[in-house]
Amino acid sequence: MPLTKQEARQLADIFTEFSPAIGKYKYDHWEELNDTERKLLMDLEYDLSETASQLSAVAGILTLEEVEASVTDLTTAVADAEKFLKKVATVKKGLGIVTGVFQLAAAVMTKEPKAILKELKSLKKLIA
Repeated sequence: MPLTKQEARQLADIFTEFSPAIGKYKYDHWEELNDTERKLLMDLEYDLSETASQLSAVAGILTLEEVEASVTDLTTAVADAEKFLKKVATVKKGLGIVTGVFQLAAAVMTKEPKAILKELKSLKKLIA
């Protein structure tokens, strides 16, 4: 199932919308985070935003064949992660979710179906 231009833009929008949630989480838990964790969150927020921009830029040429996960699955996983991030109690779990969303975005950019499915499954486990 190839990813259409519209679907690629939809994924870019989802990742773009998730990026501010990382910033909010970082500031809400500022006192609980150490310097390394703060830096990680800042880097992931920036990198996710950049990945979304890149995905948007290549939306017209992006084709992912043999992907078993639908855009709906990807969108739902990221939306669920954002909701879960708002409720997460521990910083470690929050960092894991942020990292999981970034890894999913990075996998989408590789255009490798197996990598996308692997990261989608990993993210779903984190928020289950």
